[in-house]
Amino acid sequence: MMDAIPEYIKNAAFEAHMTAADKIVAALGIERATPGDVATALAHAYGEALALYANCGAEDSQLAALGTVCINAELGMLSRIHRYSCEGTA
Repeated sequence: MMDAIPEYIKNAAFEAHMTAADKIVAALGIERATPGDVATALAHAYGEALALYANCGAEDSQLAALGTVCINAELGMLSRIHRYSCEGTA
């Protein structure tokens, strides 16, 4: 399914999630960024990306693959925040 997405779209999805994380950290500080903050920001970024991709004539399989990229990015970011917030408490 991932092969259905051009490399530049994969790169754009990655950059979108990294930018969302950077903006949250800049606004709240990593100590105050909750998983909900991150999930909300990434959900909005995903919605924007999906709309742009659909308007460019993407096929259903490509839209589904973009969804997978975005979900994986979101889960990865939430895991990083969870690990960061748990360091020193174990």
